[in-house]
Amino acid sequence: MRCAIFSDTHSNWEALSTFLDYCHKNHIDRYWMLGDVVGYGADPQIVQKKVFEISDVVIRGNHDQAMVDDELLAWFNDEAKEAILWTRGQFDSKTKEKLASLPYSYVEGGVTLVHASPLNFDQFPYLITWKEAAEAFRYFNTPLCFIGHTHFPQIFLLKQKASSYLDEGIYPLDRNDRYIISCGSVGQPRDNDHRLAFGIFDDEAYTLELVRLEYPKEIAASKIRKAGLPRFFADRLL
Repeated sequence: MRCAIFSDTHSNWEALSTFLDYCHKNHIDRYWMLGDVVGYGADPQIVQKKVFEISDVVIRGNHDQAMVDDELLAWFNDEAKEAILWTRGQFDSKTKEKLASLPYSYVEGGVTLVHASPLNFDQFPYLITWKEAAEAFRYFNTPLCFIGHTHFPQIFLLKQKASSYLDEGIYPLDRNDRYIISCGSVGQPRDNDHRLAFGIFDDEAYTLELVRLEYPKEIAASKIRKAGLPRFFADRLL
C-alpha cells in the first residue's frame, strides 16, 4: 500500500490541486489527512470538499476546531483569528460542525495519526525539539506516528534519540525502531522552501518518500489579497 500523508492544506486550492495531480499519476492507494483543512487561504469551500472526497482519514486540526470553538480561537494571533472569522462566513453550520468534530487521532496497523502531538493532542502543542518528542513517544504504542501542525518536515528517531530535517527523497525505515514524522505542509510551507510538501508511506517496502512540488503560488497569494485576508499569509507563500 502506498499512502499519501498530507497536512495543513489551509484553504490553498492551487497547492491542493497540484498535490492531487501528482498523486493521481503516482499510484496512491490511500490518503491520510492530518488536519488544518482550512484557515489562512482563500478557497476553503473547494479545499474542504476535495479533502473529504479523496481522504480515507481526516484528523482534526486546531483551525478546523476553531470553526466553532471561540475559546480555542482566543489563543490565535490576530491575523490567524481574522482568517478564521472570514472562513467561518464561507460555510454553513453543518460544514463547520463537520470540520470541528473530526477525530483527534487515528490508529491503523502500525501507524498513529494526530495533528500536533500524541501527547495532549486535544490541546494542539507544538512538537519541535527532541525533548518534546521523547515525552511524546510514551503516549502512542505503534512504530510510527505521523504529525502535522509545525509545517516543517522533520523526523524523530527513538533509538538514536535524535531528530533531523527531512529533505525531499526516499528514506528507508527500520522496522525495529520507532518514529515521529512530520511531512510538512501542503498549503503553507514554513521551512524557507515555498514548495508544497507531503509524504508517501509504502508499508510493504517500509519507506517514506518526502515529496516537494512547485505550484502556482502567485495565484494563491493573489486570491488571499483579493479576499481581504491578512497580506502576511500571501507573502509567506512567496
